[in-house]
Amino acid sequence: LKLQFLYFIENIMSFRDRSRTVPVEGTSPLVDVDRLKRAHDSLPCFTDMWMHFAGEDLEDEAEEEEAILLVSPVRYGEENLTTNSEAFFTMLKAFIGSGVLFLPRAFADGGIVFSTIGTNVIAFLTGYCIILVVNCRGESGLSYAGLGELACGAPGRVAVQFALISFQLGLVVGYFIFVSDTILNLVREWANCSEWAMSLQPMHIGILHCALQVPIGWFRNLKELTIFTSIANICLFTGIFLIIAACISAADVSGTYHVTLIEPTAALFLGTSVLSFEGVALMIPIKESMRNPEDFNKILILAVVCVCMLYTVIGLLGALVYGDGVEQNILLSIGAKGFVAHTVSLLYSIAIMCSLPIQAFPAHRAIEKALHLPPGKLNYRAKWTKNLVRSTTIVVLAAVAVKARDNLHYIIAIIGGVSGVSISCTLPALINDKIRGDQPVFDNLLMYSGIAMSILVTGTAIVDWAHSEPQPLPQCIPT
Repeated sequence: LKLQFLYFIENIMSFRDRSRTVPVEGTSPLVDVDRLKRAHDSLPCFTDMWMHFAGEDLEDEAEEEEAILLVSPVRYGEENLTTNSEAFFTMLKAFIGSGVLFLPRAFADGGIVFSTIGTNVIAFLTGYCIILVVNCRGESGLSYAGLGELACGAPGRVAVQFALISFQLGLVVGYFIFVSDTILNLVREWANCSEWAMSLQPMHIGILHCALQVPIGWFRNLKELTIFTSIANICLFTGIFLIIAACISAADVSGTYHVTLIEPTAALFLGTSVLSFEGVALMIPIKESMRNPEDFNKILILAVVCVCMLYTVIGLLGALVYGDGVEQNILLSIGAKGFVAHTVSLLYSIAIMCSLPIQAFPAHRAIEKALHLPPGKLNYRAKWTKNLVRSTTIVVLAAVAVKARDNLHYIIAIIGGVSGVSISCTLPALINDKIRGDQPVFDNLLMYSGIAMSILVTGTAIVDWAHSEPQPLPQCIPT
């Protein structure tokens, strides 16, 4: 992380002579650029993990001669694979995403006591099922989908791929809704609720956001988007800190809070909580990048515990401080007035916009493979066909987001129920039962529990959505 940050700063300060590594007498350079670049290029970066999403090789076929596999000693060297601490922080970056913003509403939907216990149970099951998948993979080098095929034939591969891709596409829809609502709220407040600002609708912001994302989606090599991941990570973790601070400052320390055991809509919490652990598919490449892969399990457990604690704190704070009226996006509940509120909203919007191309990339590659599109590096017709397919995908997802924006938390719950539970619980248990078969009773219990949870969460979300009222943006009050 330190090397990537310094290299990012050095790229920004591009006015200095990069060929000069020896400082002029009486001065000292910010950093030895050549040494830093060699060190930076030797380490697997976060975008490398996405290029090997769920153990798949997402390199364009025409670029395979240039692309070296993630774990190849030719690319990194055994001594340059990630250390335990680097793997730990990469896991944190993989798990923590936009889902944290929806947890306060999820805690209110589920009830304080049930949600607190449920978050810990889901964290345990997520970590345990990741270990199942990694253990089944062993030395075979198979991807997650490959394990599904080994366990259940072609239907197993299709089931895994459908769960993974639908999960990513659902996240992108959620990202579009989040950015549209948050940016529109900011614009209205900055314009002091003027007539032109109040005439803007989420659809207008969505169109502008879509126009920005379309050309970014044309990138073939995710290393070219490293600067976006750096910006997203800085904004994301700064925003989390400010959210916690804002919730604490809004709390009434002398008041009493309504602590509920469980709510009728508790199933919605389950879907959102499962979705919040976004990085399950990145755990295979993270282990493959580790210098000491035998330490993977304990590093994973530590990362899951830390993420679980963070999610519990934010969910409890938001639900207790803002009560049943907490918005589906906690940033809208924090309030739009003041420097902190504006900063949090802006930082998180930037983080989500920078993360969206990375989240959409696995889906783009899967669609291209399903359509049997040829490599486009040396074929301009094929390249622009792929660009058209990617652009169409982004436009369709943006249109779905505009249509469904009033019920974001239902969409999040459905994605978590259909895809998230399958990825994190049902499919790992099925794969372990078919491949290893060392604990058939527990595997079957976990598998059928996952199926039941998917049906319960999805059914509850659809029924509640059908009877719900549109959720307007917070009222804009001029100053």
